[in-house]
Amino acid sequence: MDILVYILSCAQELQSDVADARLQAEAIHEAVHAHGEAAHLGINRVLQAVEQVRGLYSIEALST
Repeated sequence: MDILVYILSCAQELQSDVADARLQAEAIHEAVHAHGEAAHLGINRVLQAVEQVRGLYSIEALST
């Protein structure tokens, strides 16, 4: 009977470890997603700046 209690105890511990690992994986996934969105916004800002510079050069070219 002691072995069954030990096996059940190990199973409960393993279940708890799996639940903890799942929570950590979800947190990592959210962090990666947030960083990805931030990178996407940064790229969009760079592209907008490039377009603004292009616009300035085309205006200068027209005015000379």
